[in-house]
Amino acid sequence: SSYNGRPGLVPSTQLGGTIKPERQREIEVGADVGFWSNRLGVELTYYDQHIDDLLLMRTLSPSTGHARVLQNVGIMSNKGWELLVRIIPLMRSHLRWESTLTYATNKNRVDGIEGGRLILPNSFSQVSAINGNPLGVFFSTAFARDANGHIALDEDGLPMRAAERKIIGDPNPDFTASWINEFAVGRRWSVRAQLDAVVGGDVFNFTRRLAALSSFGVLTDYERELNGELPAGYNARVFRIFEHWIEDGSFVKLRELSASYRWQPAFLGTSSVQLSLVGRNLFSLDNYSGYDPETNVAGQRTAVRGFDFVEVPIPRSFSMRLSLHY
Repeated sequence: SSYNGRPGLVPSTQLGGTIKPERQREIEVGADVGFWSNRLGVELTYYDQHIDDLLLMRTLSPSTGHARVLQNVGIMSNKGWELLVRIIPLMRSHLRWESTLTYATNKNRVDGIEGGRLILPNSFSQVSAINGNPLGVFFSTAFARDANGHIALDEDGLPMRAAERKIIGDPNPDFTASWINEFAVGRRWSVRAQLDAVVGGDVFNFTRRLAALSSFGVLTDYERELNGELPAGYNARVFRIFEHWIEDGSFVKLRELSASYRWQPAFLGTSSVQLSLVGRNLFSLDNYSGYDPETNVAGQRTAVRGFDFVEVPIPRSFSMRLSLHY
């Protein structure tokens, strides 16, 4: 910013005002049982959480000189189930296999927001907290649809835009799951593999929308229009309908694959050495057209989720670790 022709710095977050700490109430009920000498274990938990005086950043008008302010804006509830099943299907003197499956689901809802809707910062005004809905839904321009839910077309065969904005997507997944398998072969070798799954969350692919601009030169959809696969004017029309850029963010990832070898050199006495090779984020099964459905423009500690704005994917990494055990 500048004042009277001189450059300066202005904090983007407005200070001052009165805020209260969030107040949380939670009921949690669970069970933990084991069978067959604990070769099969099951943990099941249900929780019901309520947060009063919910703290969220509110977007401010540019005329205030600030971009956002932290305020108590309403209430939020979370209800869900968590399940863990652990089984040892194979246990021999030189071979052991342990398998763990986790499953979690969460139903989120916000209420009590003044005016019914709060636009969240760092989302190009596309992400909101709306009374009666999950936190962080995408609220923007949408396709007009007929009584059967099909996209309405005009006389030129182009999709029509709905008269009013509405909720066009929800980044909150239906459920998450993990499957971990651990093998111990003899006294020296061990192998571990972990699969992670997220099912049902939407992603706002703003990166793909930017790529459709002629100034960036990635015009694959325009090629389809020139070839006659799409009606003339199609790309210009859907560019302004933000529902077009919502994609399914479901995925299954090989989160980790590792192998370890442990031995006991004579010069170390009773101590041992372990060499481990670890690979993380080795592959992803998804239908997302971008790099990675797990990326997010505002990081992970924010109410804005599932917003891809020129983000780099979570890196695939390989590491080697040498550890000494006393």
